[in-house]
Amino acid sequence: MTSLSKSTIYKMIAEKKFPRQIQIGPQQVVWTKHDVQDWMNQKIQEAAL
Repeated sequence: MTSLSKSTIYKMIAEKKFPRQIQIGPQQVVWTKHDVQDWMNQKIQEAAL
């Protein structure tokens, strides 16, 4: 959905620049569609400034 690599996403999470993942299994995580869309909309608004 974002076209970002996994390593970039996890780096951004550590920097509090991307929504945190939700653990659904021992090695499985997800993000809510709403959280990711909100993040993308924020980035679009920042780019428009």
